[in-house]
Amino acid sequence: MPSSRRLRPVEVTRSLEQTTKVEMDLRLEARRCPKSPRYREGCRLPGPKVDWSARAVTSSPWSGSTAVQMSDVDALRAAGHDLNKLD
Repeated sequence: MPSSRRLRPVEVTRSLEQTTKVEMDLRLEARRCPKSPRYREGCRLPGPKVDWSARAVTSSPWSGSTAVQMSDVDALRAAGHDLNKLD
């Protein structure tokens, strides 16, 4: 529309696209995170593995031999976790 030309919608959209690509690049997010493990209420939260991460995926190292994958329901129950409290 001629009346919207002064707002430069195409340039604004391109700018938003570039900003979103940068903000959503998980490699950059992984580089910003602390590298050392953090501990909270008995849980070890490992830092990200920057070299394993990609634009759309952030990876972290396995958190130890006592860790249980969230998909292993039997192992979660055997470890005494209350599955109703897990989100």
